[in-house]
This record gives sequence, structure tokens and C-alpha cells, in this order.
Amino acid sequence: MDQTNTLLLRSFLTELELRFDVPKAGSNDMPNHVGVTHISFSDEEPAPWQMVVFTHDDTALARAYAHIYRPKKNDLGALYVLINFVNYQFMLDAMLDFSESTNTVRVRSNFRGVGRGLPTYEFLDWFQLNLARGDFLRKVFHAVDYSAADLQAEYHRAVEKVRIDMGINFTPVLS
Repeated sequence: MDQTNTLLLRSFLTELELRFDVPKAGSNDMPNHVGVTHISFSDEEPAPWQMVVFTHDDTALARAYAHIYRPKKNDLGALYVLINFVNYQFMLDAMLDFSESTNTVRVRSNFRGVGRGLPTYEFLDWFQLNLARGDFLRKVFHAVDYSAADLQAEYHRAVEKVRIDMGINFTPVLS
């Protein structure tokens, strides 16, 4: 049996001992050549989060959407300001946005290889970066005080708090 891009992702998840869900056949609107894989982190503090990865078996393309924060209604204005700041200052190969359909802040990222098959090691690096980035930004967005007058300073305060809480002395690469 050929190793498809979808099977490659799911074998990575199994090796990393991460549980994942797969939609039932015919239960989504995706074409047959697109694999959909849901990874949920329901026991994470300060709040659960999830990632949805779309893998294309006819081309070397994968797309990840990490849903990292569900805002309160009164935080939306400040949240848009913060998303724009983080995108402009720190994101190169990924992007934060607000999805109205899921009411979540998400980190979107694409991986593009050459040909049909995803390059194994580069794809694994990309996927692990998405896991780390999603987890770190989830913690930061939950640590932000959205009523702060200076959201840029508040973001940097939240990053420092998360770094201390995680016991790391560096800021993870966001892009």
C-alpha cells in the first residue's frame, strides 16, 4: 500500500502518542483526495484547544488550523488589535485570524512540498512547529488582559508570564 500524505501525518501522530479523530466517510464536504484529521487537547490548561489538519494526497500540500482561543464578546475589539499586532510583528509563514464560524482565534499555516508526496522530515518539523506554536500562543492569548490600555505591552507581559510558567528562558519561534 502506498504511503499517502494523510497516512504519513497519522503515523506521526501515533509515534508522538497523540490521539486523533477522523471524520466518518462521507460526513464532510472535502473531496476524496483530501484527508481531514482532528487533534484535540481537551485536558490542557488554561483551556482546551484543537488542531485540524488537511492533507492532500494528490499534491504535497498540508494545511493546519490550530484553534487556540475562544474570546469573550466584550474582548473582540481588543482581540482584533492584538491579532494584527502579532501577525505584523512575529508571523511570517503562519497567520492568526478570527474565525466567526467557530468563534475562535486560530493559527493558520500551510506546508508546500514538491510533487505528490510530502517530504517526511521537513513535514514532521513543520507539524511539530505548529503544535508548539499553537500551544504557546494559546497560553499567551489566555494570559492577556484585553482591557489593558496598551495591548502591545500587555502581549509582551503575557509572553513573559507564559515563559516563566513553562520554565523556559526564550520565546519560541512563532513563524
